[in-house]
Amino acid sequence: MKTLHVKKGLLKYFKKFLDGKLSGKECRIRSRFLQKLFPFIQELEDTRIALCENFCDRKESGEPSMVGGNYTFSAHFKEFNEEYAKLFNETVSIEIEDDDLESIKKMLKGKEEKTEFDVEEYESYNEINKCLYENTDV
Repeated sequence: MKTLHVKKGLLKYFKKFLDGKLSGKECRIRSRFLQKLFPFIQELEDTRIALCENFCDRKESGEPSMVGGNYTFSAHFKEFNEEYAKLFNETVSIEIEDDDLESIKKMLKGKEEKTEFDVEEYESYNEINKCLYENTDV
């Protein structure tokens, strides 16, 4: 068993990068791994929304100000960005079986050659690989 240390901001990319057609065994490994990530992803989303509601502009009624389904920020935008960056840079620890970790590495290997990434995705892909190969404890 190993412990994988991952920045919260990278969690959503695991699902994206592990997407695709897999064999039965690989599919089960991916599902098992993603199930371990989902509570962290949900906590991240809940905290993100709480930050938005805490720092967003307010209507006279006290309700959050939104445009097109997005929170608006003016007075507290800098503070929001600082807290948002802190949140996404926090690290979570995920227990994973040695064999599963090796399988996840294989599933991700070469994705950059087969997939069109934008700059953010490419940087996240590289960060994920760094986590998989360097940020694990026995």
